[in-house]
Amino acid sequence: MNKEFILPEKLRYFCEAFLFNIRYRLAINYLPFSRLVKNLTQPTQFQTSENSYEVERVKWALRNVTRYFPYLSNCLSTAAAGMSMLKKRGIISEIYLGVQRTDKLRAHAWLKSSGKFICGGRNHQRFSIVSVIRSEEVVTQFPKQITTAKGMIMIEDFED
Repeated sequence: MNKEFILPEKLRYFCEAFLFNIRYRLAINYLPFSRLVKNLTQPTQFQTSENSYEVERVKWALRNVTRYFPYLSNCLSTAAAGMSMLKKRGIISEIYLGVQRTDKLRAHAWLKSSGKFICGGRNHQRFSIVSVIRSEEVVTQFPKQITTAKGMIMIEDFED
């Protein structure tokens, strides 16, 4: 571990990830999905080069928040929290929304920045990508409504 990464800095990142996770968990449950996407894609100033130090710190914070507060986090709220944290630091990222049809329709979200997984990347290949939300724009269509059920998101309806 890098000695420059001291406790107050870790605590700052952890608290930020925790608060963003709460914010997006509530937004997912109580706001229309289109409003969540609008919030994530608001214009901001982006850097031309990625700051890997910042990306690693955000990744660490998200991993630890989901580890210590699993009941608080689901894949979409964690990905949205990560995107907001990276966006705040001027780093472009993408949230991928995927679905898997087994006995019922299951959904998953994961976050990538510069082709690297930030969160939710485990078993992503089992899901078919239905939408990509970039921090500066929405790339494809997105579901009208998403409800949570035991940590998984369920896609109920799509826009035409």
